[in-house]
Amino acid sequence: MPELIYPSAPLLGAVTDILRYLDARKQAEELAREHGLKVADMPLATQAMGHHPEVRAVVRHHWIDTISVECHGFRDNTRSYEAWHSVGSMATEKGLEDAIPTGGAYAFMPIAHDEWAAVGKGSYDVKNIVRVDNLMDLRAGNIPAAGAPYTISLMIPEGYRLIPLATDTKEVIDMHGAGKLILFERGELNADQFRMDDRVASVCGSPENVEILHGILFGKKEGGGEGRSSFGSYHRIHELGFGNVPMSRPLFLGNLGYDGLSGYDGLNNYARFLGVR
Repeated sequence: MPELIYPSAPLLGAVTDILRYLDARKQAEELAREHGLKVADMPLATQAMGHHPEVRAVVRHHWIDTISVECHGFRDNTRSYEAWHSVGSMATEKGLEDAIPTGGAYAFMPIAHDEWAAVGKGSYDVKNIVRVDNLMDLRAGNIPAAGAPYTISLMIPEGYRLIPLATDTKEVIDMHGAGKLILFERGELNADQFRMDDRVASVCGSPENVEILHGILFGKKEGGGEGRSSFGSYHRIHELGFGNVPMSRPLFLGNLGYDGLSGYDGLNNYARFLGVR
């Protein structure tokens, strides 16, 4: 049965059963309609966990799926890694159902060129979309409220190389302070790397959300005990690359042995969504 989160009336949120991916997505929509909830993207899920311990307790003993997606494409002939929050066809049940059979390497699915272009112009499906295309705006937190449709773009310059995880922290701090893009290679980030990685910030949705997750993951536990020493950033920037066809896949916040901010490598797996008020 779905878990209903009732710290007090009215209902605060609900988590679906663990079901096949599309079945869980459909159940999430049913719960949202029945209880007046919104199926959570990554920023909304993070805010709910940060502000409501009851939500965090239910979410973090498993993983949670979201209606945020990560995208690989080109904008003005420059590689663009993008996080779309409550944006695009795959943020809808029908769009996801249509897209799943088209999945390829690492479960990335092609985005129609007209959709990619429309989102790039800040409007899709009769909705205005806030685009955060400037790295300094992202770092300054010039971001819409959680739950609003918005995208974050990280423009990757020609010749850019992902930062090895073994890079000296001071060197990365200097790069960050100089306004350079910080993208660590795929893998487990320590607490400092987690705070500085721009992919983490784009997926979480804001610097505030990075700090919320940083506290949940790396901070001391309420019942005693140390926090984590690392948490994954499991992108496929190096493996998939950027081609002529823009691609995307849904994002989730992992737990239970696959800890990290990740996209699904296979949408035949199980899923678990959160709805919040």
